[in-house]
Amino acid sequence: MNEKVIQSVLLENKIRPNVKGYKYCFEILKILCADDLMLNEVYSSVAKKFNIKANSVEKSVSNAIAKAFLEEEMQRRYASICWKTGKANNKKFLFLLKNQVISHI
Repeated sequence: MNEKVIQSVLLENKIRPNVKGYKYCFEILKILCADDLMLNEVYSSVAKKFNIKANSVEKSVSNAIAKAFLEEEMQRRYASICWKTGKANNKKFLFLLKNQVISHI
């Protein structure tokens, strides 16, 4: 998997490297693009790698997505998936990013 593509997709979607959830999003996308796993399994795998709990990974990812969706451009771009809450949920957004990574390859 081309890590530069993952970095590019994350940056295009306003997930910034200075946000705690960035590294978890990066690892999650690496796994999702390589394997066909359930998201809970991926959270556990990433948590094990960073020696933290899976719910900490999930929360950090959620916070990174929420921060990205503070930008109006993101709300416009993804209005169809975030019309209720103003941000996408983790699962929808991560799989959307996965598709973007795969389409860049």
